[in-house]
Amino acid sequence: AAKLKKRYTALCSVYARASHNSGVEFNWPCKLKFTWYTKNNRKDADNIAFAKKFVLDGFMKAGLLDNDNRKHITGFQDEFAVDKRNPRVEIDEITEDE
Repeated sequence: AAKLKKRYTALCSVYARASHNSGVEFNWPCKLKFTWYTKNNRKDADNIAFAKKFVLDGFMKAGLLDNDNRKHITGFQDEFAVDKRNPRVEIDEITEDE
């Protein structure tokens, strides 16, 4: 399990850095909306959203987030969709009026 966590955290870190270099930024503290796109509907939502841990640890490893504690992350929203050709996760900051 530790080996998988290390691998997926590193992968998320690479994508986080690339997104940041493309101008993506978050205003901490904030709530985050995760939209999980999977190839099909076979996996349970809780098993998919578990990957949030790797994403946030990847943000920290990339230097985009100081800490993933509740001082920085004030909440989450998860949504799930199917995209057979391009499975991915999209992460957006939730503003107060959303």
